[in-house]
Amino acid sequence: MKEYRHPFFARITHWIHALSMIMLVLTGLHIHWPLWFPMFGSISMARYIHFIFAWLIIWCYVSRGYYYFVVSKKYKEIVFRFSDIPGFFKLMKYYLYGMFVKAEKPKFGKYNPGQKLAYSIWPVVFVPQFLTGFALYEPEIFSFVVDWFSGLGYVRFWHFILTIFYSISLMAHLYLGTTGATLFDYYIGMITGYEEAK
Repeated sequence: MKEYRHPFFARITHWIHALSMIMLVLTGLHIHWPLWFPMFGSISMARYIHFIFAWLIIWCYVSRGYYYFVVSKKYKEIVFRFSDIPGFFKLMKYYLYGMFVKAEKPKFGKYNPGQKLAYSIWPVVFVPQFLTGFALYEPEIFSFVVDWFSGLGYVRFWHFILTIFYSISLMAHLYLGTTGATLFDYYIGMITGYEEAK
């Protein structure tokens, strides 16, 4: 039995965000190591594409924030709160042990505490990611960022570290997307809006 769980707006912003994260990582690899990852022709083209998807992610965060906090007022569905901490540890116990011994998956609301944590952390982490990225591109305009990080070398270092964080969280997200009722249930749900009812 199918259950409608994801409205169109949530689905479209999810896929724009996912595509943007992937493209930011790929173009970032080209910019950082142009001889090893020459995927987009020239560095200038890689930078151009990089900034397009950076602005798309900003649009996703702003529009989703407006939707959940102002329009639908369903922000409790996606914001991680202190009351989610016990559930988060229960979820981790399931992912690290329970799912391998066929234990019953803990039941939560629309989004589990792990998803809420990711949805709450990603926009916060994106702020320094965005600022360090623009400081690398326009160090004179964003000199306050360069000064705060004590030089362009450290700006580049932290931009790269934050990229690693996003890459790891993206890979974890892709893997956990296979843990639904069927292998592709969550992925299909983010296309059609419908998932298998638990």
